[in-house]
Amino acid sequence: MSSQRDVEKSSVSFGDRLREDDFAVEPAYGRAFVLPSDDEWLTRLCLPLMVGVRR
Repeated sequence: MSSQRDVEKSSVSFGDRLREDDFAVEPAYGRAFVLPSDDEWLTRLCLPLMVGVRR
């Protein structure tokens, strides 16, 4: 947890310790980031967290 935003938990996954079937793709949340609307979605998502998005 962050000392500044400690209301949510986070997880870290290390690629060398995972199998391919450990995670499943959730089609409803997938983004390709080739469309302008996907970039806008990411920017809106990150704005309250004060994270800048550069392309």
